[in-house]
Amino acid sequence: MSQLNTYVAYYREEIKRKEDNPPIGILLCTEKGKKLVEYAINGMDEKLFVSKYLLELPDKNKLALFIQKEYQKLAFK
Repeated sequence: MSQLNTYVAYYREEIKRKEDNPPIGILLCTEKGKKLVEYAINGMDEKLFVSKYLLELPDKNKLALFIQKEYQKLAFK
């Protein structure tokens, strides 16, 4: 997770333009468990959302639709 956090921080500091929204990182895990989530978010002070675990990745269209729906929920709060 620290590697993902590094990439997000780098993008935010070096690439992001003023008019861009804050960058996000998506961590996809092959195993589920409370401890894994605790380790993954340890020391992070950014907003973090844990939605659900899947034992295998959905197809590309289902994943894109899920991300769009979640984004809309956040955008209209």
